[in-house]
Amino acid sequence: MKQVLAAVLVIVLTGCAVTEQAKLSSVDVAAGSGFLKDYSELQPGKEGQALLVYFNPNADWSRYDKVLIEPVTVGLGPSDKLTEQDQQTLSSYYYHALEASLSKDFALATQPGPDVMIVRAALTDATTATPVLRTISVVIPQARLLGAVKNMATGSYAFVGSAQSEGEVLDSMTGERLAAAVDRRSGGISIKNADVWEWGDAERAMDYWAQRIDERLVALSGAPGGPENFAFRSVKPIRVSENGLPGLVVKGEVVNVSKVQRRVPTLAITLLDRDNRDLGSWTFTVSDDRLSPGAPAPFQTGIAQLNAAATKLRVSLASDRQVQHVGSEGYGN
Repeated sequence: MKQVLAAVLVIVLTGCAVTEQAKLSSVDVAAGSGFLKDYSELQPGKEGQALLVYFNPNADWSRYDKVLIEPVTVGLGPSDKLTEQDQQTLSSYYYHALEASLSKDFALATQPGPDVMIVRAALTDATTATPVLRTISVVIPQARLLGAVKNMATGSYAFVGSAQSEGEVLDSMTGERLAAAVDRRSGGISIKNADVWEWGDAERAMDYWAQRIDERLVALSGAPGGPENFAFRSVKPIRVSENGLPGLVVKGEVVNVSKVQRRVPTLAITLLDRDNRDLGSWTFTVSDDRLSPGAPAPFQTGIAQLNAAATKLRVSLASDRQVQHVGSEGYGN
């Protein structure tokens, strides 16, 4: 008994997550929603994964750098009592959470293609929090203690909301399943969500899933992602002469500044005049390798006939030609 109380006190004193994963026993696959056509491949997930997961052992994840997000389905659970308005609210919220997370690392596709994954997601169950009683249960120490005791016994705190989601990733051309998961989360007793509205816990569960889906797909595919994931250093433009005509060679390094392994992105060089006007650009591939966090990839590219008005250059990701690195006026020799 003393050990149980000690564990409870640790939970209360250290604070809890905004949402917490439910116990595996809370998910009844046999009474599934039917959103996933096949539940037989699902297995209990490891730490940090969904409660039930499947990964296609033959999937070539490196092929994919785009995602097509299907509209989110809401209200398939066996005990579903959501109103049509609630379904629309939650469906829209989940879709936009997925869109915001995945667009950071993948191009959003509007149609199938050889490099496109389809992301399907459903909110198969959702329950509301009880706002006033929830605030009391979080703010008052004695109530938090009782809530922690209930959590240890049932896997959920008092007066919190919950949500259950099913999802899968498919090859957009063949429909082959690449991955699938089922997970359930409920609200924690963090002070951060003491005053959430009735669907607040469900929304934060959806935020969590959207972020984890993006992180997992990046880890599997090594997707380059956006410009915030890379930096340029030691960029050096060198003037050359080719058959008596002025040319330019550009050397440098692109560095993975993110926290996960990523594929080396396609880069672009844009020539600029003294007033930063665009004089033309070209793209080039650096490597097919993946970069570990903090690792650099050297590059070298050039142009045989240099525009005489060019005095600066811009190095960027080909997918985002905003300013990443601008050389100083006057190229080196």
